[in-house]
Amino acid sequence: MREYEQRAREYQDRLASELRLATERVSQTEATLNEVRSRCCKEFEQKKACFEEYFNEYKNLPAKRRLALEELKQKDKQLQLEEWLDSNLISDHDIPNFGTERKRRLAHYGIETALDVRYSLKIPGIGPVLFHHLLDWRRRVELRFVYDPKRPLNPKKVQEIDDGLARRKLEIEKVFKSAQTDFNAVNQSAGVAFRSAESQLGHALRLQAQAKTNYEAFTMHTR
Repeated sequence: MREYEQRAREYQDRLASELRLATERVSQTEATLNEVRSRCCKEFEQKKACFEEYFNEYKNLPAKRRLALEELKQKDKQLQLEEWLDSNLISDHDIPNFGTERKRRLAHYGIETALDVRYSLKIPGIGPVLFHHLLDWRRRVELRFVYDPKRPLNPKKVQEIDDGLARRKLEIEKVFKSAQTDFNAVNQSAGVAFRSAESQLGHALRLQAQAKTNYEAFTMHTR
């Protein structure tokens, strides 16, 4: 009789252990399922946020152009000055102590217009005295500059702005075209992961239910 009771207790303990392990497995698979759900939602939200960022940028391209033109307008006086300086060739002007040979030397080093003459300039064979004559000539050219506020903005600079925005517009439109494919890929990947996790949870729940049935049936039988 004692041997029977001992075996019964051992069997009951084994059933209890199986139920405990099955319950732990359910908890683990539930945690895995929640992790998969959280990961998939996070990935979807990241894609969505990225797409919305592109959409807002696309929508604001006209405003970006207006801002760029306004900034260009603010720089217009300086740009007109630089254009004026660049139109004055050193070779066309009389500069004290700068004959044909020295002008050729300047041209050799890329110094061809008043715009090229800067305080930081250093040219072999052109010492401080000669450099002073060169700077003085640039200042005289600059003093003859007259700003025209009614003149249209520099068309080259405007074109650079428009070209840059056009390139960006095409880049964003490519993102728009691939958006549906990207979202479908996320959904498909999420579906596969979610179904796998659900399948594992279903299996764990069945094992738990069976272990619980076995334990309860044996417990009632031994009462």
